[in-house]
Amino acid sequence: SNVLELLLGDKGSVIARPGKTGSAEGSANGLDVTHAWFTGYIDDDRYPYAVSVLVEAGGTGGSVAAPVAQKIFEYLRDNAAVY
Repeated sequence: SNVLELLLGDKGSVIARPGKTGSAEGSANGLDVTHAWFTGYIDDDRYPYAVSVLVEAGGTGGSVAAPVAQKIFEYLRDNAAVY
């Protein structure tokens, strides 16, 4: 299990984003590959968003997919409507 945190800037609070990283074994063009994934959501009623990231042949979820999700969460923090 993996939990990331994101500071909401001038809103002055921190929200937890519960999530799970993982990897899945597969093959591509006859080679063994590892696909990276992360799925999580923002645990705050003002931000009703969930994110899933899959990076084919990317490696591990924690080192590849979670940082992509981090960028998406940062974008949502800075640009999405607050409810």
